[in-house]
Amino acid sequence: MATSSFSFNDAEKWAKDLFEKYGDTDGVIASNDIVATAVLHESLRSGRSIPEDIQIIGFDDIPHSALLFPPLSTIRQPAYEMGKEAAKLLIKQIKNKKDEEQNIQLPVAFIERSTTRKVDQDV
Repeated sequence: MATSSFSFNDAEKWAKDLFEKYGDTDGVIASNDIVATAVLHESLRSGRSIPEDIQIIGFDDIPHSALLFPPLSTIRQPAYEMGKEAAKLLIKQIKNKKDEEQNIQLPVAFIERSTTRKVDQDV
């Protein structure tokens, strides 16, 4: 299932719908931390144990992610650098400088907290 909303209320409705349709869901990689927060809330409301019954990963590492209970595992992206690169491309377009299509890759990091199970390193 897909969602594109950054509204907690929309995400909460989506999470309820997810668990009604797919009750055996055991993992969610959310499009952002707001959606992941709604999934976390709905998981706990419906009696699921995190991360034993369901693992949840957010995206963005917004400040409240570390403050949730349990703290949200998430993917941190370099927002400032992304904005900087986008501004450079926009300035080039404004100056009518034709540029070949670019693929700009910036590093991301997985921030492991308590909504995912630890991976056994000996496996």
